[in-house]
Amino acid sequence: MLKKLLAFLTEDKKLLKQGSILFSTTLFASLINYFYHFSMGRLLGPAGYGVVGALFAILYFLIAVLNTIQTVTAKFVSALKAEKKFGEIGYLLKKSHEKILILGMVFFVIFMAGAKPLSTFLHAPAANIIIFNFVFLVVFVVSNLRGILQGLQKFIALGANVIFEAIIKIASGIALVLLGFGVNGALAAIVFSFAGAWLLASLVLKKYKNNIEQYKIDGKAIYAYSIPVVLAMSAITAIYTVDVILVKHFFSPASAGHYAAAALLAKIIFFASVSISQVMFPKISELKAKNLDYEPTFRKSLLIVAGLTGAAATVYALAPKLVVGMLFGPEYFDIIPIMGLFGLTMALFSIAYLFVNYFLSSGKTKFLPMLLLFPAAEIISILTFHSSLWVIVKIMAFVAIGLLASLTVAYVFGGSEEKNGQNTVC
Repeated sequence: MLKKLLAFLTEDKKLLKQGSILFSTTLFASLINYFYHFSMGRLLGPAGYGVVGALFAILYFLIAVLNTIQTVTAKFVSALKAEKKFGEIGYLLKKSHEKILILGMVFFVIFMAGAKPLSTFLHAPAANIIIFNFVFLVVFVVSNLRGILQGLQKFIALGANVIFEAIIKIASGIALVLLGFGVNGALAAIVFSFAGAWLLASLVLKKYKNNIEQYKIDGKAIYAYSIPVVLAMSAITAIYTVDVILVKHFFSPASAGHYAAAALLAKIIFFASVSISQVMFPKISELKAKNLDYEPTFRKSLLIVAGLTGAAATVYALAPKLVVGMLFGPEYFDIIPIMGLFGLTMALFSIAYLFVNYFLSSGKTKFLPMLLLFPAAEIISILTFHSSLWVIVKIMAFVAIGLLASLTVAYVFGGSEEKNGQNTVC
């Protein structure tokens, strides 16, 4: 049995190689990013880090838009790559870049206008909100460029871009906080890191911008595909971000800081597994464009994610004090009792996220109405029950279990697999 499982996993050597590349680079970048958070947690203290954690939760919530941009771009670039239409890829790069710059400016203006009420809701200085708002001028463009790298399956360049962003963030963040800029310095570092990632990705993709005047792409298909993607990514992102925002509102600054730290540690499991979804997505999209069987690619990815996240969740359950003490220090030991369940929750959510990427990459959208119920259930539950951090984590666990169970049912009973070039309907 074990030999058959290993043979099944290793027969697609390209998937394993590219998955390993992106996983290792993403993991390295994640370690640097988490060191940024650990450093900010220690340097700013629970109250100061609570502000950073809440604003990061907003950024994570906007990942719904960011992931939509990257996912849609990767989907169409991978299809164009399958047909070797590299001129059209250059055209898509140019036109999408122009429109997404405008999108970033719109978000910047909206959030700048809402800086005062947002600062009141989060109990944070307005200056923190204003500095953080500048991230909108750069982060959307970065997502678009990374989507092109992902669609082209340039996973080394994609991994290097993520690492470069992380290095700038940690270096400038620590420097600015030590120079006395406090929370403002920690937030400015985020802006600098995305600006650096934008520059690096632009240099890598420079050759695709040449001689594209004669190429055109029908944008209607892109916009049509964007609708289910933005709905799916909004639901997924809300599930793992809204809890931190609501905790910041309902709990004391210190408790909010403790929960932000616990959520960050738990999300190590989720973000470490995202790389597998990123490798799987363009492969399934390309295989579908060529009318080839993509189910084995998904099943291998599912086994890899389940194995990685299961192992990580076990460590959180058996050695929570070691994890918290090593990364955040004794000042955060109050979160030790919730780390085991939080780790398991993120492991289940990681698997659910892979299912969502599978559905989107293969063009299946009938799972969406069901998916949208879960963030609504989470928000209502937390608004109703928020007596302790333990209660919040239990709500998150129930949501993750229900979500994964529903997506599994959608996969098993969603329709027959592709046969003779006929698309599966979920």
